This record gives sequence, C-alpha cells and structure tokens, in this order.
Amino acid sequence: MASVTCKYHTQTPARWRCNSCQINFCPSCVTATGDRPPDCPVCKRELTSLGSANLIKPFWTRLRHFFLYPLHPGPLLVMLFLTGASFLLKILPGWDYRMNFLLWRVPRNIIFALPFLFLFLKYAQSVLEDTARGHLKPRPLSSEQLTENGMIVVKMLTILIVFAFIEFTALDLFNQIGKHIVGFILAFATPAAIMVLAMEDKLLSALNPDVVASVIMRIGTPYFLLFVLFYMLQLARGTTFGLLAEVVDPSLWLAIYVFISMYFYLIAFNMMGYLLYQKHEVLGYNLDVDVEDVMDKPRKVQETQVSPELRAVEILLHEGKNEEAIRQLESIIRNAPTDIEARERILKLSRLVGNLAVHREQGRTYISYLLSENRVSQAAIVYLACVEFDKQFRPAKAAERVEIGRYLRQNGKARQAMTLLNNLHRDFPSYENVPEAYLMVAQILCEQFNEDARARQVLNFILQNYPSHPMRSAVEDYMRIVDNVSSH
Repeated sequence: MASVTCKYHTQTPARWRCNSCQINFCPSCVTATGDRPPDCPVCKRELTSLGSANLIKPFWTRLRHFFLYPLHPGPLLVMLFLTGASFLLKILPGWDYRMNFLLWRVPRNIIFALPFLFLFLKYAQSVLEDTARGHLKPRPLSSEQLTENGMIVVKMLTILIVFAFIEFTALDLFNQIGKHIVGFILAFATPAAIMVLAMEDKLLSALNPDVVASVIMRIGTPYFLLFVLFYMLQLARGTTFGLLAEVVDPSLWLAIYVFISMYFYLIAFNMMGYLLYQKHEVLGYNLDVDVEDVMDKPRKVQETQVSPELRAVEILLHEGKNEEAIRQLESIIRNAPTDIEARERILKLSRLVGNLAVHREQGRTYISYLLSENRVSQAAIVYLACVEFDKQFRPAKAAERVEIGRYLRQNGKARQAMTLLNNLHRDFPSYENVPEAYLMVAQILCEQFNEDARARQVLNFILQNYPSHPMRSAVEDYMRIVDNVSSH
C-alpha cells in the first residue's frame, strides 16, 4: 500500500495528520517534543500520528540493499573467517572418523564445527536485532555481536529442533501428505518464531502458537511475501552452489557451500529484522528507534533547513493565513531577539500584506538590534529597504539616525543620508547632538551638491539655536570654508 505523503513535500511520507484541517505533515514540517503529539501549525489542534511505519519504505523495495548487506566489511569478514575455518576442518586428519556422542556416532568434524556454527548464528541474530532497531547498514564488527547473550542461539536451535521433532512425529501420526502439510506450516511459522525470539528473548513466547500466529496476522501481506522470498532464496542458494560446483575443485565444495549458505542466511536475517523495523509499532515492540532520523535520508527534501517555528510560518503562508504568520513571527522574535531570519521574514511579509504598523515596529527594533551588535552596514541595508517601502520610515532613536546617516554618507549615499538627518531637531527636541548631525547635512549640501546657500542656512540655524554647544567652533570654521568657496 502506498504511503500517505506530506501536503507540502509531496515526495515525502507523512508522519502526522490534522483531522480538522485534513492536512498531512512530514517530520520536517512539524516536530514532536516530549511524549505528546505536536500541534497543527494552522489550527493549533493536536495532531494524530500516522505511525512511523508510514515513513519506512516497504521491505520489498529494498531487495538490492538486502543482497548487498553481507558484502559490507563486517559481515564479509565473518563469512570469510568461518569459510576458512570450514576449509581447515575439511583437511584435518580423521575427517571421516566417527566418535560416540550421546546415543549417536557422528563424524568428529561435526563436533569441531559446532562452535563455528554457534558463532555464525549469534552474528546472524545480532544482524536481525540491529536491523530491527534501525541500523540499516552493518555496525562495525564487535565482540558483543559474537559473544553477548549466547543463550539466544541455544533458544533458536531449540526452536528448530522442536519444529523438526514435530514434523518427524507427524509422519507417525499422519500419512506422507499430512507430514508435508505439517512441515509447510512449521516452515511458514519459523521466521515469525525467530522474530519473536529476537524481540522478546523468551523461548516459550517463540514456541507459543498464539503469539506466532498473532505476529503473522498483524504483519499481514508483507509476511507472506517474506516467506515467498525465503523460498526463492533457498532455490537461489542451491542453484548458485550447483553452478559453482561444476567449475571448481571438489576439495573446495565444502568451503563454497558454507560461504554461499552464510551469504543467503544473512540476507534472510536482514530481511526479518527490516520487517520488524517496518512493523514495530503494529507489533507493539518498543525498539527505541528514531525512525525520522534513521530512515528517509535519501528522500529528504532538498531545501534550506529552518527551525520548526519558521516552518510553521511557511505552512501558515501556504494556507493563506498571513496575519497568523505575522503573529507567529512576532512571537518568535520576542522569544529569540537574535533570530535574524525571523526578523527578515516579518519585514518581507509585512510589506507583502501592506501592514505598515508591523513593518515600522519590526524595522525599528531590527535596526536597534543590529546597531547594538555593531553591524552598521547591515542596519543601513535594512533602513534603505524599509524606507523604499515606507517613505516616512525612520529609525527609533536619534543616535541611530546619525550613525546610519554617517555610514551612508561615507559609502556614497549622500542624498539618503541627508534625508535621514533632516528634521532631527523636530523629531528629537532634546537630542544634544543635533549640531553634529546638521553639520554633516551642511557638509553634504556643500560638498556633494554644491548648494552653498542651503549649507549656510543650516550652519546659521546651528549657531542661532545652539550657541553654547561644543560644536560651535567647528560650525564657525566650516562657515568660513563655505564663505571662502562661495567667493571664488
């Protein structure tokens, strides 16, 4: 069944759904914090989980990865080591010598091979468990994968022995057809029993028909497909060995058979682990897996990552809720005044919707923040953008206007600087540095625009209205310069 996709990232599976808005969200749109589901960015109601299984690709879409899994360094090293061990066992003296073991006489090499069989089954079980917990590539080989909780191998072998005994007994209770039917049922149940053992580590649960049947039913169709794939793997194993046996020396047959068998068994255990990973919520297994982080890396949206709060703003804008988006941005800025991206976005949005009041307030606070951080050039850029939209826009403080005006003048924007400094004495009657600002205006008029008469008017205004200001002597000196320039 196709997964439910996100409304805003149509190639990404959804994780949450708002039943009120009828919107599906992927993990990049909303993020859960704590144990409770997140709220809908649009209506603020609690979202409903779609289940992490919706995020995970069905196992049949990853067949190529399963076949490549045993060829990674860790699994390959295990297979090569055990293959080498089997070759050495083959050439040991007394290969056909039989020894008493309980009630049977068995070849001695079988006894020697048991530790290596145990080692492989323990590693195969660790592959299943690692995959079930979201480790889709083999972890670096470690001693715990080969030795920790060795009893689980004993339990796995016990399951296989019990199933073999039941099948053997069926021959006495039923005819040959009945034995085949029982054998098919047991073969069908074996993967589920091994999966139960991996998750619960309880032999009785793995042998409990009710538990095994419940796992099969809850997994559903994917389990039936898994069983078919296992049958095909068995055929592929036999076919591969048959083809290789025709072209290699008979002395290598055992080693080849061991390697091929381990390769296909690791594929099978990897598949079982992945199916548990895919269905762990349905099965009720708490695997402590961060599915949203581990899984969809190849399918992540190729875009600039933003905070969850700003992503909520994007969603509100997508839904045409511009005023709600503005309020959300105002809240972000109140809680995080250093969030430059939020400040830039609220200015752009307020211009887009024509909200002059928000634009003026946010532009002024943004400029104040930038100047407090000594980022004068960026403050000047913000001012120019604001005044282009709102001709009456000015920074909130007189000192800010002077600082930006000085920067604009130094960087070739004399007219914009003069516009910013005009009427400073009216807007801030108590500002003590008006003479300094107006001296700058006079200098711009004289030096940039050759308007000596207007420059003289500004200088006279300073001398008349600020007679005792410390800047008086500098103003008088510049007045003489203007007069001297005008007389030539």
